[in-house]
Amino acid sequence: MSARTWRQLLVWLHLASSVSWMSQAAALAVLLFTAIGPASIPVRIGAVTSAKLLDTTLLVYSANIATATGLLLAATTSWGFWLHRWVSIKLVLTTGQLYLGIGILSPRTDAAVTTVTSGGAAGVAGLGAAATLMASAFAVQVWLSVAKPGGRTRRAANARRPGSAPGWLFALAVLAPIAETVLGVGITGPLPVLSLVVLIVAAVHRTRERSSAPGPGKALTSAKRQPAASRA
Repeated sequence: MSARTWRQLLVWLHLASSVSWMSQAAALAVLLFTAIGPASIPVRIGAVTSAKLLDTTLLVYSANIATATGLLLAATTSWGFWLHRWVSIKLVLTTGQLYLGIGILSPRTDAAVTTVTSGGAAGVAGLGAAATLMASAFAVQVWLSVAKPGGRTRRAANARRPGSAPGWLFALAVLAPIAETVLGVGITGPLPVLSLVVLIVAAVHRTRERSSAPGPGKALTSAKRQPAASRA
């Protein structure tokens, strides 16, 4: 397949996994608030147990794929990481969402199951609020991706616009998150190592691309020498 096709597949995978992450976060919030609502004890226990199952299966893999493909898109296309304000804001929001999910929601969901099963509700509302915040942040990211507000950053004014990656790198960017998800479900659990390797390869490729490109000084020197060479 061509580089364009692989790039389109990478964009599709990022969009699909991001929508999945947002919908899972919204479902997680609904389940957690149900667990402390006026429903019967069996329904509340079922809700919080389902929330735990959702968090450790669909949500975690959706989050891994969405994060990996977003970083790889920035690393393999001309958007870059810090050249456009909307991309930079998305990167900051994604980092916050990962911390919220890994550092706050997941470790406390087990405790929430124990709490609700014993008839309590302490802390569960806070988890529901955190899940709601995560889903809301994704809604903001969707708007950023569509509107692309803010224009280019100051850094972009002094930086050479990066080119698009070759087809083989886009292919790796698509296949790595899929492969590690299959391995994660069947063997290792959530472990985005392959995506990290591809991200490092993309960073090295971009660094070499910048170093091999002629700088402004070289380009100016070549332009000045060209007339003399043509006269000779």
